[in-house]
Amino acid sequence: MNTTDIINDFTTEARNDFVNRYNEQAEDLLLLEQAWVREKTVPQLLPHESELVERIMERIRVQLETIDEMASDENTDKLTLVIIESELERIQYLLRAYTRGRLRKIDSNQVMDLSLLSVDEQTYLRGHSAMKNQFLTSLLGEEPSIPESDPDNESCHIFVRAQAPFPFRDEDTMQVGDVRVAKWKDVAHGVAEGALHVI
Repeated sequence: MNTTDIINDFTTEARNDFVNRYNEQAEDLLLLEQAWVREKTVPQLLPHESELVERIMERIRVQLETIDEMASDENTDKLTLVIIESELERIQYLLRAYTRGRLRKIDSNQVMDLSLLSVDEQTYLRGHSAMKNQFLTSLLGEEPSIPESDPDNESCHIFVRAQAPFPFRDEDTMQVGDVRVAKWKDVAHGVAEGALHVI
């Protein structure tokens, strides 16, 4: 094996590593977009995508460090820096929108199962509940009540696409790629199982 072979092997390995990292990042971004759409569309609080959010947060931290290094380098192309910053802002927007949607549902007392929440969301819920209870008790003289689930939430309609064959009502089976408008209560288990994708 000569020097050229070693350099080619290293270059091929580096290229494959770059492509794999890029594909993982693109897949995570797509998963975040899907989680945001599901959270925005579905009336009930869904399980938190903790692992996905943590991976994306780590990438954001690394990207911010890279941007700082690039900004301090005089040889950095400013257009490249603007493009990287714009993409980072887009990812941060999606992450904030996903989080705001979840917090909106938590604020509206839709949380009945704490296992659906991240650790930070559980802390937020406890603080929010304590503040609300203190307000109701001290200022209004009311005792806090236990929230009831809203039956109208389960009757709202959403769009779903089949990722796998799914029995849709008794007379029909959705095939892969089929799109339907359905009541949330009729398709909630399909979304939870991954057979249906909210669009």
